[in-house]
Amino acid sequence: DRVVQRISHIARIYALQIRNVGGIKATVASP
Repeated sequence: DRVVQRISHIARIYALQIRNVGGIKATVASP
């Protein structure tokens, strides 16, 4: 159970990081 929670937690953070990076790229690309 702890391992599953840890994996889900990491996956959640990973998804948030990807979303943040995409937002940063979008803002930088926009004039």
